[in-house]
Amino acid sequence: MFSKRFYIINRETVCLFSEYDKQGNENTRVIEGKEFILVKKPVKDVLEESFNYYARDLDGAIVGARSILGGKYFLPVALNAEHGIILAPFHTSNSKKKIWIVTPKIIRPEVISNKKTILHLMHGHSITILLKSEQVDKRRGYAAVLQITLQVRHTIEKSRTLLYEPGSGLTIIEEKGEYNLHLRKEGKEEEE
Repeated sequence: MFSKRFYIINRETVCLFSEYDKQGNENTRVIEGKEFILVKKPVKDVLEESFNYYARDLDGAIVGARSILGGKYFLPVALNAEHGIILAPFHTSNSKKKIWIVTPKIIRPEVISNKKTILHLMHGHSITILLKSEQVDKRRGYAAVLQITLQVRHTIEKSRTLLYEPGSGLTIIEEKGEYNLHLRKEGKEEEE
């Protein structure tokens, strides 16, 4: 375990949660892969800095999630839907401890009691949360809907790069249809 003053959420990030020092200052404990990192700032600051780093805005992500999922509380936010970085809050409204989990990193929930659930996460981690299993399922479901919706909306038209040597006698001809390209060389035609 090591500490940092700055942390950017990435593909290896599993979760972030509040941890308070002896003076009562909020820090952020990050699980990244198999590593534990202590970031000397509140969870909200780590979230905001990560969104800003990727030229996004946390408040805008919340507004976007509300427009897709409805005007609900404790909605997930998408840092990068294409890479599966969808973060959902897994804490209660009155909790001092904030817990944000990258939802695709959840392997399975395990119900302990009516109001306690263990989330088994990737890389052998698990975290106990004070939520009913229905609340856990609902938050995971919202995260999945958000990710799928954003992936569909942001589908980038597929492109293909062809490299060929100038002066080789090759001509690339685009015809109607999806990737319907032909190579012609000295009167012969080869389909790519």
